[in-house]
Amino acid sequence: IYGEDYRFIFEMKEVTTKEDDFTGLYTVLPSIEKTINGKKVIRPIKGSNGGGLQEIISFLLRIAFGTYNEYKGIYVFDEALAAVSKDGVMKNLLSFIRSLIKESDLQILLVTHSAELFSQISDLNYLTYKEDGIGKMKAVDRDDILEMQKFDVNDTTVEIP
Repeated sequence: IYGEDYRFIFEMKEVTTKEDDFTGLYTVLPSIEKTINGKKVIRPIKGSNGGGLQEIISFLLRIAFGTYNEYKGIYVFDEALAAVSKDGVMKNLLSFIRSLIKESDLQILLVTHSAELFSQISDLNYLTYKEDGIGKMKAVDRDDILEMQKFDVNDTTVEIP
């Protein structure tokens, strides 16, 4: 999603109380290894990266742990990817999610305020709204979404390979 210069890794560090004291306890630190000026640098994810990196990794870890545990249900994500930059990262993310769903036969429900983006890869779209104090839903297509939000298609279409 971020290109070949990025790798997601877990760093394990031993927790000790004194020098040369083996406790058998470890802490696991999710980190990003990336190339900066031709040199590999490892940084913790928290607090060091923007553009929605933490949200993407959280999304992927949930899918990975579900797959590992042979979960066959629907994955529900409520605004899980709201912080992702709407640039090349979003294009790569949408392409990746579409491939992941098709190859893994997953069912993913995304609750989002960015329907104009995610409707490009969805099979079904629903608009939720309130009428006379009662929550309702109706099926909509991408054209309906763009019309309701008065978006210019050129501003919201991300070319997905």
